[in-house]
Amino acid sequence: MACATSVQKEYYETIEAPEKEFFLYEGCAHSPIYEDGVRTREILKKML
Repeated sequence: MACATSVQKEYYETIEAPEKEFFLYEGCAHSPIYEDGVRTREILKKML
């Protein structure tokens, strides 16, 4: 089941953490890490 972006962002705002980012995968369905592997790798490299 997919969750609406507005609900995800609302939940994200409740999380308290020293650092956090919200990543949105446009045009992907249930498995964005596989559907857009290039973007996933870019995000992971940025986190290192």
